[in-house]
Amino acid sequence: MVLPSINILNHASCGHTIEAFFMYKKEFNDGAAYKYQEVQSSTCDRLFEVCGVKIANDSHGEEQYEFKHILSFNNE
Repeated sequence: MVLPSINILNHASCGHTIEAFFMYKKEFNDGAAYKYQEVQSSTCDRLFEVCGVKIANDSHGEEQYEFKHILSFNNE
């Protein structure tokens, strides 16, 4: 394992097939490159803006596209 100190990847390596683990690890590594910032905060709720670049595969090959999402987190 390349990142042995990452607990969530250690957890994913237990009880899953190797194929499922490598799919999860790819998603984890892709997500590690995303940028985020908190855009709003209150007592219970926090809003984050998450942005990055994804690669889409289709019959014409690979295409990169930028995305931006708002993530809402409730502390309760």
